[in-house]
Amino acid sequence: MRKVITIVFSLCYISIILLCYLFSTEKNYFLQTNKDSNLPEISNNLLVTKIATLKNDIYNHASSVTKIGDTLFATWYSGSKEASHNTNIMFISAKKTNDHWQFSKPKTIMNADKYQAIFKKGIHHLGNPSILSQGNRIWLFFSSSSGGWATSSLNIIYSDNYGETWSSPKPILNSPIFNYSTLTRGAAVLLTNDGFALPVYKEFNNLAGRWLVFNKDGQLINISEMTTNGVTLQPTVVPL
Repeated sequence: MRKVITIVFSLCYISIILLCYLFSTEKNYFLQTNKDSNLPEISNNLLVTKIATLKNDIYNHASSVTKIGDTLFATWYSGSKEASHNTNIMFISAKKTNDHWQFSKPKTIMNADKYQAIFKKGIHHLGNPSILSQGNRIWLFFSSSSGGWATSSLNIIYSDNYGETWSSPKPILNSPIFNYSTLTRGAAVLLTNDGFALPVYKEFNNLAGRWLVFNKDGQLINISEMTTNGVTLQPTVVPL
C-alpha cells in the first residue's frame, strides 16, 4: 500500500513540474497600444489632503487611477494591515468644480465576506486592484488570496454607470495550478484592436512578468511572456 501511495505522489509531482514547464514556455506577441488613451493630465490643483486623510482603516495601499471625460476614478485596498482578512477593495470618484476637485465618499465594492458568499469558498484576503476605462465602461481587476500572495488569483469586474454598481466578479483563469500565483500592480493599456492588455507577474516557482491580453468584452484571449529572468516583480508599462 505504501508503495502505491509513493507512486501516486510521484506521478502527481512529475505532472505539476511538467505543467509548470509547459506554461512557462516563452510566447511573445507584439502588442499595439492605443495612443489616444486620454491619459489624465497632471494637475497642481489636486487637493491631496483629502486623499491623504482616509479614515477607512489604518492601511491604504496599491492605488490605481483612470479617467472618463472630466471625471477621475480611483481604487485601492484598505484594511488594518497588509494581507489582513478585513481588506476591502475601495472606490472613489472626483470631478473638478470651480477649479477644485470634489471627491465622492469612498465606498467598498468588494470584501472577503462578499467574495466568499458569491463563490462559496473561503479566502484569506483581497488586494492589488487595478482600474481601466474603456469608453464609458470601467474595468477593475483585483487579487483574491487563499493565504500568502503566491496563492493569489486574479478577478475582473466592470461598471457601466461610473461605479454606481458593479458586475459580479469573474475569475481570470490563467494558471494550471489551482489558478494560483498571478498578481497585478500596474495599469492596463488599451490596444488598437479595441481590446486591452494587463501587465501581471507570477510568484510561484520564479518571478516573471506577463501580459494578459483581453478582447473588448473582457475575455482573456492571449498570455504573453514579458520576461523570463526570474526576478521581475510588479511590472508597469506606459503607452508611447
